[in-house]
Amino acid sequence: MLLSLSNKFLFVANLKTASSSIERAFKRQRGNRDFKDGTWKARPAHAISRKFAWVQKYVPYEDFFVFGVIREPVDWLLSLYNSHKKARIRYTKTLYEAD
Repeated sequence: MLLSLSNKFLFVANLKTASSSIERAFKRQRGNRDFKDGTWKARPAHAISRKFAWVQKYVPYEDFFVFGVIREPVDWLLSLYNSHKKARIRYTKTLYEAD
């Protein structure tokens, strides 16, 4: 996710939808805060709003532009499957699909 108080937007990252590229592009703008720490990469909007409730003290929620990206479903599924075939997740038995 990417949060900007000065530009008043919240980018909600979705799994396997080029969100890393979007985060890199927006991070270059001054005033954006990246909360990509591994746990907030692809979280639902309601979890984000609870975790970052303090933001409303500075910018009302209704002033934010909240957006995300959706990928074509078959493309998304193939990308997800292929990423789970990679050896780097071999020890995550619930995800690894190479064998």
